Amino acid sequence: WMFIHGYDREAEALVADIERQVSKSTGQTLIEPDRTIRIKQRSSIGLGTIAKTVLTLYPRRTVLGLSLLTGQAFLYNAIFFTYALVLTKFYHVGAGSVGWYILPFAAGNFAGPLLLGRWFDTFGRKPMIAGTYIISGVLLLGTGILFQQGQLNAFTQTFAWCVIFFFASAGASAAYLTVSEVFPMETRAMAIAFFYAFGTALGGISGPAIFGGLIQSGKPSALFVGFALGAVLMIGAGLVELFLGVECAGRELEDIAAPLSARDADRGEEADMFTLGRDRRVMHASRAHAALAGRRVADVMVRDPVTVSDDLPLDRFIEDVFLTHRHTAYPVLAGGEEVVGLLTVRDVLELPREEWRRLTVRDRMLPTDRSLVVDADEPLDEALRELARTEVHRALVSDHGHLHSLLSMTDVARTFEVLAGEDIGYIGGTPHGRFTAARPSPAGAATGNGSES
Repeated sequence: WMFIHGYDREAEALVADIERQVSKSTGQTLIEPDRTIRIKQRSSIGLGTIAKTVLTLYPRRTVLGLSLLTGQAFLYNAIFFTYALVLTKFYHVGAGSVGWYILPFAAGNFAGPLLLGRWFDTFGRKPMIAGTYIISGVLLLGTGILFQQGQLNAFTQTFAWCVIFFFASAGASAAYLTVSEVFPMETRAMAIAFFYAFGTALGGISGPAIFGGLIQSGKPSALFVGFALGAVLMIGAGLVELFLGVECAGRELEDIAAPLSARDADRGEEADMFTLGRDRRVMHASRAHAALAGRRVADVMVRDPVTVSDDLPLDRFIEDVFLTHRHTAYPVLAGGEEVVGLLTVRDVLELPREEWRRLTVRDRMLPTDRSLVVDADEPLDEALRELARTEVHRALVSDHGHLHSLLSMTDVARTFEVLAGEDIGYIGGTPHGRFTAARPSPAGAATGNGSES
């Protein structure tokens, strides 16, 4: 944030001090950043830009954020604002003793993130958030059934709430983390405020109002309706996470959502140059068009590349395929014949190693319906423009209806070097002007700036 707003020296000093403290306290040398991004420095970003970003660029993530925040707001506010009424109205607990029952709540809420938190970064955000939300909802529904049947007393009711919030607190904490990391850097602080406000309005205000009215009826069956509604919201939010959730564990924040200023910088350069790969090599569009004129995709594509089966475990993929052939991308086959996707080595390396044995190629591949497919007869310079818009910079090639060929930006770059008689340049030197570079940051960490490579 400091870097984007022009405080690059202060940002560098701040991050350097943090890195120094970490190195000193751990005795380990921090890994150097392996790439840079180009961003446009600006003095401010308006609320209109932030709202447009959240609602138009990331509609699925907006639905995800609202679902998670609404579900947890309803559950927390409904229970915490009315638990005293439940204890006094249905279990006849004295008003002077009600305060003691908050202690198990506090214990459950504290223990949840403490004991489950690490698994959100190792096992993964999606399964853990979805799991904690759904488990909380199921437990709340079960508690409601037991309450309606008169099977609970003040102590067992409080214990049930404690267990529910053990899981709910971990999930809710990760919900706040989710809305702060799945949107571009400039919007993160406002995204938390945005989703908290709307989530509280939708679930936090309605929850106590609904529960208060149900409690005043004095009927356990009426209060069960409130428990069931809370359970449905939590389970529903968990299912939304399962289908729309973004796996952020172990990933760099700039890979999850590119900064708006990085989008602006790349948009400004799009007509002039192509940027290739993690090391940001530059190929000017005009020279590329001149050098590649008359060439087709078929002249450069890799015919009959090494393929992998979609049911191959990821650990075997690394051991048997990558370490043998050393390619960075592989078409994926189903049943040994049909190409169903594209897998890059980076897709695997982004995962914790302990998950490689559990997951298969199918779990990490980019399906063909989401992959770039170019025709073998397509002009090479046109294919280059399409490749530049993809995240993986690779495409499957349709050659007489078959998808057994592969085209990568690196292949095109090497062809350009040979035909143009020049090496592809690198962005280098001291940052100047409006465009500068910032190092990517891991999820959950702050972003600092560094010299361009």
